[in-house]
Amino acid sequence: MRNSLCSRQFETKWAKLIEEYPVCEQYLTHTLYLYKESWASFA
Repeated sequence: MRNSLCSRQFETKWAKLIEEYPVCEQYLTHTLYLYKESWASFA
């Protein structure tokens, strides 16, 4: 997901990540996603 070409691509990959790891969904959405601008780079 890092350095995705666009935010739409990032969101698509993010949804797939949550689909693959449903046990981590709460952590991913309530912790990491809120600060995605600090660790994800997209246009």
